[in-house]
Amino acid sequence: MPQDIPTPPDQVQTQDPKGVLIEFTMNPDGRVVQMKGLDALFPEQQLAWNEWIARFAASAVLPEGGVRTGQKWKTEEIENAPAPIAKLVWLRESTYLRDEPCHVSELTIEGDVADAHPQQVPETCAVIEISATLKQHSSAKDTTPEDYKLHQLQTSGTASGDNKTLLFVSTQTGLLVRSSDHADQKMSVTIAKADNSNRVHYDIHAKSDTEIFRIANSPLNTSATSPTN
Repeated sequence: MPQDIPTPPDQVQTQDPKGVLIEFTMNPDGRVVQMKGLDALFPEQQLAWNEWIARFAASAVLPEGGVRTGQKWKTEEIENAPAPIAKLVWLRESTYLRDEPCHVSELTIEGDVADAHPQQVPETCAVIEISATLKQHSSAKDTTPEDYKLHQLQTSGTASGDNKTLLFVSTQTGLLVRSSDHADQKMSVTIAKADNSNRVHYDIHAKSDTEIFRIANSPLNTSATSPTN
C-alpha cells in the first residue's frame, strides 16, 4: 500500500543557543524564503543552520501522492550557493528503504544529547536514502558566473561532489526525526582578471560527516534521583 508522508506545516522560526532569532517561511515545495537573522550568526553556525534546514525540508519534496517501500525517484536541483563555477546541478536519486520505530532525542540539563527516555512512545519513521552527485554544466575553459563578470573577473576549472544521506522522517507528522550525511566535494578553479593581468588558483577537497537530531522540548535531568523517606 502507498505510504503517505504528510508535509510539515510552514515553519516560522528557530532559536540558536545564544539567543539569535532566525525567522523564515518554508513553502510547500521545501524552499525557504523571507529569511531574517542568519547574517547575525558566525560562518560555522550559518553552515550548520543551512545543513539543518536542508534536511528538515526534505520531506516537503517527496513525490506527490505518497511513496511506497522500495520506491525510487530522481530529482534535479540547481546549486544556488555562491561559487566561482557556474551551472552546477545536484542530481539526486532517493530510495524509500523501509519503515522502522524511531525516537526523538532528549537534551540533558548539561546541554548534551541523550537517548530517548525509556517511557517515550516510539514513532514510525520512513527511512529514505539519498545519493546526490554534483554535475557541472559549464565548460571547464569558461565557468564564469554573472556576478564575477560584473567585477571584470573570469573563472575556469571543474567541480564535483558525491553526498550520501540517510533520513528518518515521521510518517505521522512528516517532520525529520534524525539524519546522517557524508559529503565529499572537490573544486579546482582559477580566478583571473578579465584582461589576464592577474590570477589565482585554488584546489579544494572537502569531506564532512553530519548528524542531525530532533530534540524534545523538555530537558532531561540525568542527575535526578528517587525521593527517599
